[in-house]
Amino acid sequence: MVQAKTRKGSRKGNGVRNHFAARDGRIPVQCSFKAEPMKMDEVIVILFGLLLVLPLFVLYLLYMNRVYMHEVTPDAIRVRLLGFMTLRKVPLAEIDSIELVATNNLPDPTVVFYAEKWPGKPFAKEGVIVKKRSGLSKVLLMSPDKPAEFIEKVNSLRQQAKSRLQ
Repeated sequence: MVQAKTRKGSRKGNGVRNHFAARDGRIPVQCSFKAEPMKMDEVIVILFGLLLVLPLFVLYLLYMNRVYMHEVTPDAIRVRLLGFMTLRKVPLAEIDSIELVATNNLPDPTVVFYAEKWPGKPFAKEGVIVKKRSGLSKVLLMSPDKPAEFIEKVNSLRQQAKSRLQ
């Protein structure tokens, strides 16, 4: 129920009557609503929404690190979408350097603005900076599941490729 406090309206100006005024010319100034209990259908809609949204949010947090998967092959580093489609391929011969960095202690903080970002783990504490010799973007930021093992594998495959060429 709406209870309205009113004041006496005036007919100043061009004489146009206020459409919100009552027939006696009183204009509502302040409205207050009495609290009504929630109806059962409103409760059901809210519960259904929570039961739908909360599990999806939990699944998102658990499996978000499976969206971009980092894979090291004998010839390249590949970033795959859900493990199926290759989104980015960086040949090992193009890599100038690869290093492990803490996300809160980057050697060059401006790298965040111009590097390609390929996150694997959300909220990762350690990441990998890959610097390339050529290309439009020469710096890549990655966060594979196990960054130290990732770097060791890349470096060992690079050494094997160099030894095969010599």
